[in-house]
Amino acid sequence: MTEREIVASLTALRDTVEGLERGLRKMLEVEETHSEMLRRLLIAAAAPEKDEQELGELIKQLIVTLNTQSNAIMQLRGDIIALPDAIGTEVATAVRRVLSEG
Repeated sequence: MTEREIVASLTALRDTVEGLERGLRKMLEVEETHSEMLRRLLIAAAAPEKDEQELGELIKQLIVTLNTQSNAIMQLRGDIIALPDAIGTEVATAVRRVLSEG
C-alpha cells in the first residue's frame, strides 16, 4: 500500500468521524432548543389565561423540533451503522494490497 493510499484511507476515515461529530453537535443544538421550548411551554401552561395562542404556537414549534431531532437522529444512526462496514472495507482493502505487494 502506498503512502498516498494510506493517506487517502485515513482522510476518508477522518471525514467520516468528523461527519459523525457534526451530527452529534447538531443533535445537541436541537436538544438545547428543545429544552428551551419545553421550559417556555411549561411557563405558558402554568398561566394559560395570559395567552392561549402562545401555548398553541409553542406546541407547534415543539412538534417541528421533535420531528427535526428525530430526522437528525435517524441520519446519525445510519451513519453509525455504516461506519463499521466502511472501516472494515478500508482495512480489508489495505491488507489485500499489502499482501499482494509482499
